[in-house]
Amino acid sequence: MVVHPWWVLAAWMLLVGLGLPGALRAPSLLFSGTGDIAHSPSFRTDSLLRADFENPYAQLLALTLQS
Repeated sequence: MVVHPWWVLAAWMLLVGLGLPGALRAPSLLFSGTGDIAHSPSFRTDSLLRADFENPYAQLLALTLQS
């Protein structure tokens, strides 16, 4: 790397260029479903929260801690 820094830079640029098309497609490939389990307590709670608090842009999450 010290002797041939331009070769190292060129190799990294080549790797970035080769990986860029896949990186641009990654968000659409990584999208998954909601993960809802029908008739589960969390699904019923999510349904109640969506009915009471209308917000089409975010999924409502409730975190409960028990000590």
